[in-house]
Amino acid sequence: YDYANFVQHLMGSAEAHIANTPWQPLTGGRAQGVLMGGYLRNVALMLENIPQAILMEEYVVVLVFKGHATIQVEGEEFQLSPGHLFICLPQVLLKHAMVSMDIEVRGFSVSRAKAEELLNDTGLKWNFILSAKKYDLVQVNQKQKEIICLYYDLLRNLLQEPSTPLTRKSLHHIFSALVYAVCEVFQQAEQEQPARAFTSAENIFQRFATILEDPAQPLCNVSGYAERLNISPKYFSMICKELSGQTAKALIIEETVKRAKILLRNQSLSVKQVADCLGFQNQSHFGTYFHRHMGLSPQQFRRAKGNE
Repeated sequence: YDYANFVQHLMGSAEAHIANTPWQPLTGGRAQGVLMGGYLRNVALMLENIPQAILMEEYVVVLVFKGHATIQVEGEEFQLSPGHLFICLPQVLLKHAMVSMDIEVRGFSVSRAKAEELLNDTGLKWNFILSAKKYDLVQVNQKQKEIICLYYDLLRNLLQEPSTPLTRKSLHHIFSALVYAVCEVFQQAEQEQPARAFTSAENIFQRFATILEDPAQPLCNVSGYAERLNISPKYFSMICKELSGQTAKALIIEETVKRAKILLRNQSLSVKQVADCLGFQNQSHFGTYFHRHMGLSPQQFRRAKGNE
């Protein structure tokens, strides 16, 4: 049913419908929907002022407490029910979102840059992203739900407080804990719940990500990683672009800069020692590389971090 058919078939007039039933527009939009299991209370809504398709630019996480929802992710339909944890990755197309009148959720979104900064700290960034690609939707247990809600409510309460340096630092750490709690849910789902098998390309990319994110493994160029994976550099680059949205070279640069920043925070290491640890020919080459990608020299970065 669209809105007009619903009114015509069941209510007789739009005025009576709006005045005497629980059908309500959300965020100012005129509601449309379909009947689900009843005539009035169980109505799923679709808003006219929400686009039919949305290309997400952020990470979006939603935990369903009550009600039901239906959403299409890259053409695949998902049914969300109480206890479901749903994650949407950046550059994913959402279509035809519909929710029941009694829907109740906790959710948050985080920019791609911030999410991946937090995931980098875990050393499991790409393993998590591949898990999320496999599942999209997992069922949380009571303990997981309580932990996620604990961090969520702490954030909501802190956001009501005046902003101070300590409050902002607390917000950062609690939000990090919330993101890590979500990661833990998907990591456990990987171990406990059956899911589709990785494709050959995903297996290759997972092996690459495991090697890349292991600080004990020396860094290589694109050809070096392709050789370790027993594939051609061209195919390796194609897999990286397809599964991560980034080129193989960009992923290697990202990991190199991340390791450099970690090592530079260690004041006991000289810049030359940092360059040696990362496999650069000399300190000058490392300094040029770091400045190109960070906009400041290793020494400037170290001084800035020391003053924080």
